[in-house]
Amino acid sequence: MKKIVIILLPLTALFSCQLQNKKPNQTISPVDKTPTSTNLDTQKVTTADELLASLHKCYQEEVCKTQLDDSFNKWLIENKFISNELSKADESDDASIADELIGNNNDTKQLIIPRVHLSSNLMNNELIKGALNEWLTWKRPQLINTWQYYQFLRQDMLPAFQRYGIDEAFILAIMAQESGGKVHSRSRAGAGGLFQIMPATARRLGLTGKNGAYDLRFNPEKSALAAAKYLNEQLLKYEGDKAKVLAAYNSGETRFARLNKRHKNKSLWKKNFYYELPRETRHYVPVVLAAMMIFQNPDKFNVKLDTLDAKTVQVELPK
Repeated sequence: MKKIVIILLPLTALFSCQLQNKKPNQTISPVDKTPTSTNLDTQKVTTADELLASLHKCYQEEVCKTQLDDSFNKWLIENKFISNELSKADESDDASIADELIGNNNDTKQLIIPRVHLSSNLMNNELIKGALNEWLTWKRPQLINTWQYYQFLRQDMLPAFQRYGIDEAFILAIMAQESGGKVHSRSRAGAGGLFQIMPATARRLGLTGKNGAYDLRFNPEKSALAAAKYLNEQLLKYEGDKAKVLAAYNSGETRFARLNKRHKNKSLWKKNFYYELPRETRHYVPVVLAAMMIFQNPDKFNVKLDTLDAKTVQVELPK
């Protein structure tokens, strides 16, 4: 016992001396928990890595994240990167994708640019992270097959997307989930074609009649035009919010419009709003958004999508 006491006493004394000699270099604010230097003259130059580490730490705290967004927007306004009017646009939560806007063209109206958020990033959404894992593992073949099938149809389909300013990656993502890029896909509910359009919706969009023995929903060019028209209509209605557009696409536009109105047009990712969606739609929205991200930047996700210069021709067989 005496030996233990004798050993501990010098160690305790040494530890006490170190504490007394150690000068505090930082203080932490109780509000934002962000370290601030107490001696500006001796403060080190912040590196990019240190800045990113600080931002990551700040995003873990809701108060700090809110303050950072406010400060960043104030800085953008003061430096005239954005106008004060744009900064007053409705706020959404961190996982909101309302800043994913379609471009302006002859057939679409100008959309309001929403407030800038440093944390408005699809990668911040845990549901989308999970969906990315799906596409990059067991659903990877479906993603690549959609791309490969599309190469033979692109010449006929792309003009419709360009006409309405629809992101090609967004369209591909819908096709990947709806039909896997297979032109003649049909569901038990009666939906058909690349975009799984229901008969009633097809009639409303003017996709009626037949091309030979085939329903026009199975015509890539005609169905692409109908899908682009519908998506443009919904994008304008929901001010470019792709999450809401996808929810309406999957659950039904009338049904979702009532739900959106009941929640006063708030972000779909708000818990009370999101969990009122049908179960299938709750899965559908993040899955399509995740596929869109991969099609937009395949190299980032280690996905190889080779382009193919191809065109379709009509072959008439002898009767």
